[in-house]
Amino acid sequence: MLLLLGLSAYVAFLIAGLPSAVAWEFAKRYVDIPQQVEVGSLQGTIWNGRVLGLGTAEVQAEQVSWSVQPTALLRGSLVVEIEGTMVDGFAEGRAELDRGGLTVLDLNGRLPASPWGALAAEFGGEEVALEGTFSFAIDQLELDYSGDIHRADGRLAWHDAAITVDQHARLGGITTTLVTDADGRVTGELGDTGGELVLSGNWWLDLASGSYEVDAIVDTREEAADILTRSLELAGPRQDDGVHIGLEGSL
Repeated sequence: MLLLLGLSAYVAFLIAGLPSAVAWEFAKRYVDIPQQVEVGSLQGTIWNGRVLGLGTAEVQAEQVSWSVQPTALLRGSLVVEIEGTMVDGFAEGRAELDRGGLTVLDLNGRLPASPWGALAAEFGGEEVALEGTFSFAIDQLELDYSGDIHRADGRLAWHDAAITVDQHARLGGITTTLVTDADGRVTGELGDTGGELVLSGNWWLDLASGSYEVDAIVDTREEAADILTRSLELAGPRQDDGVHIGLEGSL
């Protein structure tokens, strides 16, 4: 028994000390990586290491580092502390991998909004330019191995928000909470932090079916551009508390 434990410890030591670049070359034979994802130079070991350059042409992290918590392996799970940096942005959190899937805890960060304009254009069908900064504080995010989300709790914000489609419009600050209820629905409260746009309301998303509903009240403050005020008026008649917007559908 002692010999078996000793051999197991030695094998674990060898694996932990394996250079991350060597491990990645081996893993690429079995992991299907999308062509648009670029993986840069790897440094360190499987235990503690970093990659210099990771992402796509639109969204690129300058550096992503990781540190494995060895004691979690005794519980049958893999726990990794992760930090990433990019131009004008960062992200840090903890990832736990077990039989059930992936759980991300205490994920915090800030990202520039501009690279996400291309994604917004895909949904809207028109060229979109975004300005400002996205921030996120995710307490817990649970996914299964197929990539389906089963829980999302935290807070999202868009600071100094601005959007250009045909014309440029500043929005100010936009926030939403994320809370997953017992029925598997993520619910959120919408709000603003000042600026041109006045926003309140709530929304929900059913994680199983993809159905969603948004019930919001929007208005503009005096400093808002005319294009923003006119755009809101197209969404519906203005009432005493603003323009009521209701959306529902399925993702």
